[in-house]
Amino acid sequence: MLNDLQPDATSVEWYRKEQSLCWIKHLQAIDPEYLAQHQTIEKPAQTLARELLDTSEKRTIELIHSLTNPTTPTPTLTTPGTNKTKCMRIARQLEAKDPKLRAQFGGLYSVLGHLQKAKRDNAGPSPADISHLIQMGTTYYNLANLIRGRIPE
Repeated sequence: MLNDLQPDATSVEWYRKEQSLCWIKHLQAIDPEYLAQHQTIEKPAQTLARELLDTSEKRTIELIHSLTNPTTPTPTLTTPGTNKTKCMRIARQLEAKDPKLRAQFGGLYSVLGHLQKAKRDNAGPSPADISHLIQMGTTYYNLANLIRGRIPE
């Protein structure tokens, strides 16, 4: 159904559609029934979950990058900025264009927080990665809440 929607590229509706597609991959990655139906000998459920989460994370980062640097090509998978001052400056610039873009920007950081939690809980990280995933998830959630105005600057 989402694929039937054809909003203008980079409109708020387009970002919302793309965020929804990332969210669907997230939900598939944490759904044991979905994973059981789609796993293969070459790709067990845990590997499939990790791939879905990685794909969703990569696309979410691309969306954040396209909001923050629309004229430069998207770099390879790198974490988006976590500097509060810079994120809030970008959020205010987006809000000046369209107030819904600021909320969308915060929503993308929220998706990243959920993806870090799903990686920790469902994708079988090594024990060394768990604390990093918790730290990054918390950072992303806090930035999402800050951008959306749910916590004071």
